[in-house]
Amino acid sequence: MVISGLVYPTAITFDEAGRIYVAEAGYSYGDEIAPARVSVLVSDSEGDLRRKVLTDQLFGPVTDILWHAGRMYVSHRGRISVLQNGKIRDLVTGLPSWGDHFNGQMAVGADGKLYFGQGTATNSGVVGLDNFHFGWLAKYPQVHDIPAGTFASRRWCFRKPIRSHSSPRKKAFWPRLRLFTPLPHNRRPEPQSAAS
Repeated sequence: MVISGLVYPTAITFDEAGRIYVAEAGYSYGDEIAPARVSVLVSDSEGDLRRKVLTDQLFGPVTDILWHAGRMYVSHRGRISVLQNGKIRDLVTGLPSWGDHFNGQMAVGADGKLYFGQGTATNSGVVGLDNFHFGWLAKYPQVHDIPAGTFASRRWCFRKPIRSHSSPRKKAFWPRLRLFTPLPHNRRPEPQSAAS
Protein backbone atom coordinates (compact mmCIF):
# COMPACT_ATOMS: atom_id res chain seq x y z
CA MET A 1 0.00 0.00 0.00
CA VAL A 2 1.32 3.45 -0.92
CA ILE A 3 -1.05 5.58 1.20
CA SER A 4 -4.30 5.15 3.09
CA GLY A 5 -6.95 7.45 4.50
CA LEU A 6 -8.01 9.02 1.21
CA VAL A 7 -11.67 9.99 0.82
CA TYR A 8 -13.13 9.20 -2.62
CA PRO A 9 -9.81 9.25 -4.54
CA THR A 10 -10.54 9.89 -8.21
CA ALA A 11 -7.31 10.70 -10.06
CA ILE A 12 -3.55 10.43 -9.92
CA THR A 13 -0.82 12.13 -11.94
CA PHE A 14 2.96 12.53 -11.85
CA ASP A 15 5.19 15.55 -12.47
CA GLU A 16 8.53 15.57 -14.32
CA ALA A 17 10.39 14.68 -11.10
CA GLY A 18 8.17 11.63 -10.52
CA ARG A 19 6.24 13.11 -7.57
CA ILE A 20 2.79 11.60 -7.10
CA TYR A 21 -0.29 13.83 -6.95
CA VAL A 22 -3.71 12.55 -5.96
CA ALA A 23 -7.20 14.05 -6.17
CA GLU A 24 -9.98 13.35 -3.71
CA ALA A 25 -13.44 13.94 -5.16
CA GLY A 26 -14.96 15.67 -2.17
CA TYR A 27 -18.36 14.55 -3.30
CA SER A 28 -20.27 11.36 -3.73
CA TYR A 29 -24.01 11.12 -4.10
CA GLY A 30 -25.34 11.57 -0.61
CA ASP A 31 -22.07 12.87 0.94
CA GLU A 32 -21.60 16.59 0.57
CA ILE A 33 -19.12 17.26 3.35
CA ALA A 34 -16.14 15.21 2.19
CA PRO A 35 -13.14 17.42 1.29
CA ALA A 36 -12.49 18.18 -2.38
CA ARG A 37 -8.72 18.50 -2.59
CA VAL A 38 -5.48 17.83 -4.42
CA SER A 39 -2.45 16.57 -2.52
CA VAL A 40 1.15 15.62 -3.26
CA LEU A 41 2.68 12.57 -1.63
CA VAL A 42 5.96 13.41 0.12
CA SER A 43 8.42 11.25 2.06
CA ASP A 44 8.77 11.85 5.76
CA SER A 45 12.04 11.45 7.71
CA GLU A 46 11.53 7.68 7.89
CA GLY A 47 10.90 7.33 4.16
CA ASP A 48 7.15 6.77 4.49
CA LEU A 49 4.81 8.64 2.18
CA ARG A 50 2.42 11.16 3.67
CA ARG A 51 -0.12 13.48 2.10
CA LYS A 52 0.51 17.22 1.85
CA VAL A 53 -2.63 19.10 0.76
CA LEU A 54 -1.91 21.58 -2.02
CA THR A 55 -5.41 22.97 -2.32
CA ASP A 56 -8.83 22.32 -0.86
CA GLN A 57 -10.55 25.32 -2.47
CA LEU A 58 -12.34 23.13 -5.00
CA PHE A 59 -15.94 22.34 -5.93
CA GLY A 60 -16.55 18.60 -5.61
CA PRO A 61 -16.43 16.33 -7.30
CA VAL A 62 -12.85 16.61 -8.45
CA THR A 63 -12.95 14.32 -11.48
CA ASP A 64 -9.40 14.59 -12.83
CA ILE A 65 -5.97 16.14 -12.38
CA LEU A 66 -3.34 16.47 -15.07
CA TRP A 67 0.28 17.59 -14.87
CA HIS A 68 1.45 19.24 -18.08
CA ALA A 69 4.33 21.62 -18.85
CA GLY A 70 4.99 22.44 -15.20
CA ARG A 71 1.34 23.09 -14.31
CA MET A 72 -1.33 21.15 -12.47
CA TYR A 73 -4.74 21.26 -14.17
CA VAL A 74 -7.83 20.34 -12.15
CA SER A 75 -11.26 19.33 -13.44
CA HIS A 76 -13.85 19.98 -10.72
CA ARG A 77 -17.58 20.66 -10.77
CA GLY A 78 -18.37 23.20 -13.46
CA ARG A 79 -14.74 24.32 -13.85
CA ILE A 80 -11.36 23.59 -15.34
CA SER A 81 -8.67 25.27 -13.25
CA VAL A 82 -4.91 25.50 -12.95
CA LEU A 83 -3.04 25.24 -9.65
CA GLN A 84 -0.02 27.54 -9.50
CA ASN A 85 1.94 28.63 -6.45
CA GLY A 86 -0.68 27.13 -4.14
CA LYS A 87 -3.58 29.09 -5.67
CA ILE A 88 -6.39 27.95 -7.93
CA ARG A 89 -7.11 30.01 -11.03
CA ASP A 90 -10.17 29.14 -13.11
CA LEU A 91 -9.60 28.74 -16.85
CA VAL A 92 -13.12 27.62 -17.81
CA THR A 93 -16.25 28.21 -15.71
CA GLY A 94 -19.99 27.71 -16.10
CA LEU A 95 -19.84 24.11 -17.34
CA PRO A 96 -23.21 22.33 -16.96
CA SER A 97 -22.24 19.92 -14.18
CA TRP A 98 -25.12 19.94 -11.69
CA GLY A 99 -26.82 16.65 -12.58
CA ASP A 100 -25.76 12.99 -12.77
CA HIS A 101 -22.56 13.55 -14.75
CA PHE A 102 -19.89 16.22 -14.53
CA ASN A 103 -17.05 17.66 -16.55
CA GLY A 104 -14.45 14.92 -16.47
CA GLN A 105 -11.12 13.69 -17.67
CA MET A 106 -8.59 15.93 -19.37
CA ALA A 107 -5.92 15.28 -21.99
CA VAL A 108 -3.44 17.38 -23.93
CA GLY A 109 -3.62 16.80 -27.67
CA ALA A 110 -0.79 16.69 -30.19
CA ASP A 111 -1.67 20.33 -30.92
CA GLY A 112 -0.79 21.27 -27.31
CA LYS A 113 -4.39 22.19 -26.45
CA LEU A 114 -6.18 20.96 -23.34
CA TYR A 115 -9.28 18.83 -23.98
CA PHE A 116 -11.86 17.63 -21.44
CA GLY A 117 -15.04 15.60 -21.34
CA GLN A 118 -18.44 16.98 -20.37
CA GLY A 119 -21.21 14.80 -18.95
CA THR A 120 -24.96 15.11 -19.30
CA ALA A 121 -27.53 16.02 -16.68
CA THR A 122 -29.28 12.63 -16.79
CA ASN A 123 -28.80 9.10 -18.04
CA SER A 124 -31.81 9.10 -20.35
CA GLY A 125 -32.45 12.72 -21.25
CA VAL A 126 -35.43 12.69 -18.88
CA VAL A 127 -35.27 14.06 -15.35
CA GLY A 128 -36.86 11.48 -13.07
CA LEU A 129 -37.07 9.93 -9.63
CA ASP A 130 -33.54 8.53 -9.80
CA ASN A 131 -32.28 12.12 -10.00
CA PHE A 132 -34.23 12.99 -6.87
CA HIS A 133 -32.69 10.02 -5.05
CA PHE A 134 -29.19 11.13 -6.10
CA GLY A 135 -29.95 14.38 -4.27
CA TRP A 136 -29.40 16.97 -6.96
CA LEU A 137 -32.96 17.44 -8.23
CA ALA A 138 -34.26 19.05 -5.03
CA LYS A 139 -31.28 21.42 -4.95
CA TYR A 140 -31.18 22.26 -8.67
CA PRO A 141 -34.72 21.75 -10.05
CA GLN A 142 -33.93 23.84 -13.14
CA VAL A 143 -31.26 21.37 -14.38
CA HIS A 144 -32.16 19.28 -17.42
CA ASP A 145 -30.58 17.99 -20.59
CA ILE A 146 -30.72 20.04 -23.76
CA PRO A 147 -31.10 17.85 -26.85
CA ALA A 148 -28.85 18.54 -29.82
CA GLY A 149 -31.90 18.75 -32.06
CA THR A 150 -35.53 17.77 -32.49
CA PHE A 151 -36.15 14.07 -32.11
CA ALA A 152 -39.06 11.65 -32.02
CA SER A 153 -39.32 8.87 -29.49
CA ARG A 154 -40.17 5.59 -31.21
CA ARG A 155 -40.27 3.32 -28.21
CA TRP A 156 -40.97 5.34 -25.08
CA CYS A 157 -43.46 8.11 -24.72
CA PHE A 158 -43.35 10.70 -21.96
CA ARG A 159 -46.73 12.29 -22.66
CA LYS A 160 -47.82 13.51 -19.23
CA PRO A 161 -45.15 15.47 -17.48
CA ILE A 162 -46.07 16.44 -13.94
CA ARG A 163 -44.46 19.67 -12.85
CA SER A 164 -45.01 20.22 -9.16
CA HIS A 165 -41.97 21.40 -7.19
CA SER A 166 -43.40 20.10 -3.94
CA SER A 167 -42.95 16.38 -4.46
CA PRO A 168 -40.24 14.29 -6.07
CA ARG A 169 -42.86 12.07 -7.64
CA LYS A 170 -44.36 15.10 -9.35
CA LYS A 171 -41.13 16.50 -10.82
CA ALA A 172 -40.68 14.26 -13.80
CA PHE A 173 -39.83 16.95 -16.36
CA TRP A 174 -38.65 20.51 -16.63
CA PRO A 175 -41.70 22.62 -17.58
CA ARG A 176 -40.22 24.03 -20.81
CA LEU A 177 -39.12 20.64 -22.18
CA ARG A 178 -40.72 19.89 -25.55
CA LEU A 179 -41.96 16.34 -25.77
CA PHE A 180 -42.81 14.18 -28.75
CA THR A 181 -45.06 11.18 -29.26
CA PRO A 182 -43.98 8.00 -31.02
CA LEU A 183 -44.59 8.11 -34.77
CA PRO A 184 -44.28 5.75 -37.71
CA HIS A 185 -40.84 6.07 -39.33
CA ASN A 186 -42.18 7.98 -42.36
CA ARG A 187 -44.00 10.79 -40.49
CA ARG A 188 -42.44 14.02 -39.36
CA PRO A 189 -42.82 14.66 -35.60
CA GLU A 190 -45.17 17.35 -34.39
CA PRO A 191 -43.97 18.90 -31.13
CA GLN A 192 -46.19 18.98 -28.08
CA SER A 193 -45.62 21.53 -25.38
CA ALA A 194 -44.88 20.22 -21.93
CA ALA A 195 -48.24 21.58 -20.79
CA SER A 196 -50.25 19.21 -23.01
